[in-house]
Amino acid sequence: MIGYIKPRFKRTAQIAAQTLISHGVNQLPVNEKMFIKQHDNWELMTYTEFGKINNLNEEEVIFIIGSFDGCAFYDADNNRYLIIYNDNPLWIENPQRIRWTIMHEIGHILLGHLEETQEAMITRAALGNQKYKIFEIEAEYFAANILAPAPVLFKLNLFSVEEIMKICNISKTAAENRLKHLLKRMKKGKLFDDDFDIYNQFLSFIYKKRCLSCHYTFSAQEANYCPICGGKFLEWFGYNNTDKWGGNNLIYNDGYELDENSRAIVCPRCGNEELNYEGNYCNICGAYLINRCSDEIGYDINGNPIIVEEGCGTLAAGNARYCIKCGRPTTFFVDKLLLPWNKAKAKIETENEIEAATTLEDIPF
Repeated sequence: MIGYIKPRFKRTAQIAAQTLISHGVNQLPVNEKMFIKQHDNWELMTYTEFGKINNLNEEEVIFIIGSFDGCAFYDADNNRYLIIYNDNPLWIENPQRIRWTIMHEIGHILLGHLEETQEAMITRAALGNQKYKIFEIEAEYFAANILAPAPVLFKLNLFSVEEIMKICNISKTAAENRLKHLLKRMKKGKLFDDDFDIYNQFLSFIYKKRCLSCHYTFSAQEANYCPICGGKFLEWFGYNNTDKWGGNNLIYNDGYELDENSRAIVCPRCGNEELNYEGNYCNICGAYLINRCSDEIGYDINGNPIIVEEGCGTLAAGNARYCIKCGRPTTFFVDKLLLPWNKAKAKIETENEIEAATTLEDIPF
């Protein structure tokens, strides 16, 4: 007899959340094979490889394992796990099904199913109908919570099957089921308020944006403007491809290293490295060391500088030319410590072309 008569959904969700956090998962789609690489006593193998090792054909492998999709083996004596999955496209209609199978089997391992039963593998014959059904439901729920974590989908406002399919790289059926779960929780008023750790780990992904003007990608929660060109045309950029946008991302690496207060580590004007003192100006050249939203400066009738309009004061990154909140120029850009974005773009692209040509010359043919 087992001590529970129905699937332990709450426990499964908690273990899935702990798994995401402990394995450092911070973006979608989740790399299912990454989990296996982080465990020295886990191994991944295809049906093809398993068949060659054991001199079995495909049908014999499926018969022995008892599944068209895959299974997890447990070697209790050596505390080792082997996950094998069907890699034949004639049997498996899409790669998303393989991803789900691998995560399903990882679920059996991390939920403790194999250790609990001390069986070499999860089978209906060994466990009986009730326990087998519970374990299978729990493993499916685990896979769903890993590959399509509801707190992240909620934060991204993903409420279409097509978007969930694309961003999570799961099948249409899996996306439909995940959307139903998400809407059901929202209807009950369960808005994932207790999932702060998952939110925090996915923050960079959730708030990742791309400027459609200069192709710069960055992550900021309250960005209204691009920090490079000041453009307002920003869209979420959580896709791991460029087909939605066209072109590649450009890295504007011409900025300066700053501390947590956006103060330069080395003077951006004269290169003074001895800045370990209180104060916002370089003691050698007088350069302002903090990159932030700038004030608009004008002049009175006597030619004296006056503040016409105060900036919002938002701190900026070391390569930021514009404030991401109000769009005003930053202090580094006003002080001409950073080139205009189009000139910086041309310079970076030229340097990249020279580097690529140099690399090609070094290749022996």
